[in-house]
Amino acid sequence: MAGFSKRNACTIQKHACGAVRVLSIALLLLPLAFSKPENHGRMHIGLPSVYNGDEPHYLLMINSILHDGDLDLKNNYRAVHQGAVQAGKRFVGALLEHHTFWYVNGTYYTGCEEFGPEKAEWHEDKSGFLSPRIKDARLANIIEGLPEYSVHPPGLALLMAPALYFFRDSKMFEPMAIIFTGLIMVAAMIFFNHLLRAYTNNAWTRTLLTAAVFLGSPLWYYARTLYSEGPMTLLAMAAYALYISSKKIVLPGLLLGVGVLLKPIFILLALPILFNMARNKEVRNLGRFSIAMSFGICVYFLLNYQMNGSVIKTSQPFIIGNTLSGAWGLLTDPQWGLVLFCPALIIALPLWPAFIREYGHKAWLPAGGFLLYFIVISTYAVWRGGDSYGPRYIVPVIPFILLPLLLFLSPAYRRIRWRTVIGILLILLSIFINANGAIASWKFINRNPLVAAFIKVGALL
Repeated sequence: MAGFSKRNACTIQKHACGAVRVLSIALLLLPLAFSKPENHGRMHIGLPSVYNGDEPHYLLMINSILHDGDLDLKNNYRAVHQGAVQAGKRFVGALLEHHTFWYVNGTYYTGCEEFGPEKAEWHEDKSGFLSPRIKDARLANIIEGLPEYSVHPPGLALLMAPALYFFRDSKMFEPMAIIFTGLIMVAAMIFFNHLLRAYTNNAWTRTLLTAAVFLGSPLWYYARTLYSEGPMTLLAMAAYALYISSKKIVLPGLLLGVGVLLKPIFILLALPILFNMARNKEVRNLGRFSIAMSFGICVYFLLNYQMNGSVIKTSQPFIIGNTLSGAWGLLTDPQWGLVLFCPALIIALPLWPAFIREYGHKAWLPAGGFLLYFIVISTYAVWRGGDSYGPRYIVPVIPFILLPLLLFLSPAYRRIRWRTVIGILLILLSIFINANGAIASWKFINRNPLVAAFIKVGALL
């Protein structure tokens, strides 16, 4: 009888896990159905479209690869000014600033600055369409004969272009680009759940933690928008899950190398793995991992050489800022601070010492990856990430910093009732914040839903 009850309980838990997984995936993809209202009307329900920050520029890069077979965006921006949909339907005929760059005599110039209102003016070209003209005649003459490459690394466009090939001339091209981003984040969620196998065999705990991390943080927002953070999250979760949980060597190296194409900082996530191999004197594995990773790195250098004339010149030079100021901002800034977007972090951070004691190298590997990533982004002068939601640049490693929530979900931790109640409330608050941010994503560009709510309530009092 006892055995039957135990089997019954296991069956119920298995079905419950399956139901929560399906619900989590459905919720993660739900914001795809909601778009910015037209002409300040009601929320639009239908196929997703781009409307924010860098999104139209990423879409333009994908179009350039599929239609022109290159990364030169000069003709593509001109087409947008003339009414093409290459940057999305909301930007047809728009005076879209050029997210491009040039190196002229070793000096770095960007389209954002040189085509800005202070340095450029819009004029009618020979066809009668408006296009930007730089006021500095000397620079304008030099740039006229140069290609316009994007300031954004080409990795996202290179990864998405093959998937979107059959939609390239279809009205579904733009919606499918965003839908694929959502599916990529679903894959990241699955790999994160796989990573958790290294820490617990309890499927219920893994399922709950996966839902809390992806729905209770800015990850939810980036499952709805066309940014590189979604694919980068997938590559990070897959590489670490395959290395820590599945003991793979070559595939994690390949994935981290591909990540470098999306943003060169991604190489930092390889350092804890390399250190662990060196510490354990795994010379053969060290070589295999490094060779696998070098494929992506070599492609990155080749692209730099093609676009910039040098393997070390990048599309966005790293501008050094104040590390302490950046770190404090990434955590607590009212507009971008992670704590205010994910209050569950308040529970996770104090549990890190216990988590490392419990799991050893399996804990400090992701901890080291997050810490290196966080320090470098903190040092970056523009750590805010432009027009975005939350601490955009550290989004791919947010799941790592929340791993100790695994301990919070353990029965031993839940014995302390007041701590359990506070923890559950903080997790639910995190989900509530990011549900607002993801579903009404256009409202919270450079805004925190929680802070916005407090401001609104304050205005009513």
